[in-house]
Amino acid sequence: MKKTASLILIVSMLLSLVFAANTFAADNEVTIDGLTYVCAATGCILKKCDRKLSGDVIIPEYVEYNGKEIPVKIINKEAFQYCNYITSIVIPDSVTTMGDNTFDLCTALTTVIIGNGVTSIGQGVFSYCSSLTSVTIGDGITSIGSEAFNKCYNLTSVTIPDSVTIIDYGAFEFCEKLTSITIGKGVTTIGRAAFWCCSSLESVALPDSVTSLGESAFYGCSNLKSVVIPDGITEIGQTMFAECSSLTNITIPDTVTSIGSQAFKNCSSLESITIPDGIKAIEWRTFNGCSSLTKVIIPK
Repeated sequence: MKKTASLILIVSMLLSLVFAANTFAADNEVTIDGLTYVCAATGCILKKCDRKLSGDVIIPEYVEYNGKEIPVKIINKEAFQYCNYITSIVIPDSVTTMGDNTFDLCTALTTVIIGNGVTSIGQGVFSYCSSLTSVTIGDGITSIGSEAFNKCYNLTSVTIPDSVTIIDYGAFEFCEKLTSITIGKGVTTIGRAAFWCCSSLESVALPDSVTSLGESAFYGCSNLKSVVIPDGITEIGQTMFAECSSLTNITIPDTVTSIGSQAFKNCSSLESITIPDGIKAIEWRTFNGCSSLTKVIIPK
């Protein structure tokens, strides 16, 4: 009897999966202005972009399907990958989800506006968008995924809204022309190598909400001159500010208990530093290559 019940349950689950798959089946596709959608009664997925599409693209909030206006809710993984002739994109408030690498390698893309409905910028969404200069991040975003803006070489400034709590691994790595970044008051975590080799970045104001800084977060920010670390931070990780050759001023709070290996390696402009009272460990070669360092104040 139990075996029969189990078989019925398994069959029911398989039928449910088949039904879910067919909900967005190929015969539900509709193509409008070079964009292909897969629609059901509850919403549409933007599946792909015609790679010949060029110029400014405004994703509609609704698509007409079976005589009804259906909201566009999801942009599929890699939907715009290699759409190399698009120069700008506007994402409406109806969209809540963007798949990983959505706009990966859109090399002509210069401007992006993300609506307030999107809740996260996933992994590699704008990676290798080498012409991107401007991005407006909607107030609904709570996380910026790993390598989201990796190698956006021409991105010059970014404002991260207060709704964001996580800036993940390598989110802005190799954004070589990034000179200004405003980090919202809701950010608690900045991941490993988040701003790796942002060589034009001059200063960073970390909000008091930040409690975790990943290793190498600012590695190779060679134009970075000053940083104030907030009181919530307990650890300055390995190679955190290594190769920041212009760094002259850094404020370390008393909450910091450890400074990782090579944290300030080759910070050749750093002249003095005050070690906080709460420090328990300074790892090997922390100040290796700090050729201008003449004054270190150590707690009694």
